[in-house]
Amino acid sequence: MINIYKAIQPHLAKWFGFPEQDTFCQVATVDKNTPRNTPWVRTMRMHALSEAGEVTLLTRTNTAKWQQLQACPNVSICLAYPGHGQIIASGLASLKTTNDNDVAVKACWEELPATIKRYYPTQEPVTVVPKDFGMIVIATTVWEVLQINAQDYFQSLRTLFSFAGNAWYEQAVPVTS
Repeated sequence: MINIYKAIQPHLAKWFGFPEQDTFCQVATVDKNTPRNTPWVRTMRMHALSEAGEVTLLTRTNTAKWQQLQACPNVSICLAYPGHGQIIASGLASLKTTNDNDVAVKACWEELPATIKRYYPTQEPVTVVPKDFGMIVIATTVWEVLQINAQDYFQSLRTLFSFAGNAWYEQAVPVTS
């Protein structure tokens, strides 16, 4: 058993400066309204990583990604650091809004800097959480960290973290699989 936060956070801090620096990840959802359940990828700012390994993203509730996650909560994220490595996570998304009377939504809004709040224009005072403000909380079940060896790719380190039976487990994985 391992502590997933302690396994992932050092890579986020070293490679991306997270949480002090704005950190962006690619987020993949599934569009159930297409004939082949088309996957969609977009870039989003990563807001938080919890001790349990949950990832929080912020968005408007009137977006395609929000609608896609309402229909299918399966989601993956990827943070790539060219020449150094990548971090991938997958899990199930929970969607939270002010309509849920979730104190976490209000607390999140109150701690956001003005530079982020400006993406949610409203006629309400800045202290009021906009009606279209939403939190995507991903309960991750898989993390993968690839640490690239620039001199010899085959010497790179790839580690898989899996959640099973209320615990996280670590496994080295060949880079060629």
